[in-house]
Amino acid sequence: MVQQAYLQTDYVVEGQFSNEHAVGLTDWLGEKTSAFFPVKAIKDGKLEVTILDEDKNRGLFLVRVPGVFLEGKMMAGEACYITIKKESISFEEKELQAA
Repeated sequence: MVQQAYLQTDYVVEGQFSNEHAVGLTDWLGEKTSAFFPVKAIKDGKLEVTILDEDKNRGLFLVRVPGVFLEGKMMAGEACYITIKKESISFEEKELQAA
């Protein structure tokens, strides 16, 4: 299961560079973390993420985020992951562009 979705953020502020924002997130345990993400990955205070797995029994998603955590969350190479609660995710239809 690989699907695009939007993760609710705690805050979004300007980053050190013009193409990034610093974003605050809360994981499924309620722990706060922050990271830098590309400006284009943030829409209306939500971060575009890729859902990799779902635990339907516990209402959790494992998502890949398009940036680097500042506080050492789960990483594998260049990809960063976070487990979040189902209520923190929203799914939005992407507009299809005419060919």
